[in-house]
Amino acid sequence: MGGAGQPTLTEIANALQEYRATGRKVIAWSNSYNQAQYFLAAQADEVYVDPFGEVMIEGYERYRTFLKGLLDKLSVDMHLFRVGAWKTGAEDLVRVDMSPEDRMESEVYLNALWKGYQETVTKARGIEPDAIDRYANGFIESLRAKGGDAAAVALDAGLVTGLKTDSQLAERLVELVGSN
Repeated sequence: MGGAGQPTLTEIANALQEYRATGRKVIAWSNSYNQAQYFLAAQADEVYVDPFGEVMIEGYERYRTFLKGLLDKLSVDMHLFRVGAWKTGAEDLVRVDMSPEDRMESEVYLNALWKGYQETVTKARGIEPDAIDRYANGFIESLRAKGGDAAAVALDAGLVTGLKTDSQLAERLVELVGSN
């Protein structure tokens, strides 16, 4: 799910919530979760990560490659015609850095995505509203405090229900549904 955008992830998350509303359990397990994977895993009744795994939540960012310096070295002249200050799409060809307008636009939409991510995950996991922000911003310090045990950091933050290997997960599933 690494390539899925926030709207797609939200649709899948809503479908998982509808499924859970029927009374059926949803169990999530992974060796390691990236931010998008965890967004979906958080919708489960139980979320497990391998004891040697991690939950990597970093927030959102936007990086642009500005080509004006390269184009100047190649003696390529670019002429950009635009109406209004908020037309930033082609700035990478005529600037060496982000314009204030582009920076403001980026901050607005990235903050909106981050807020939506946090609200959805904290509601699904039943944790404090600022828990995701604290986790992302304090991850390195928490990791040091846990001696490098990233799975324990996720467990302490309430992001996962428990730490299980794949065989321990299989045992949990047998507990829930029996074996045949």
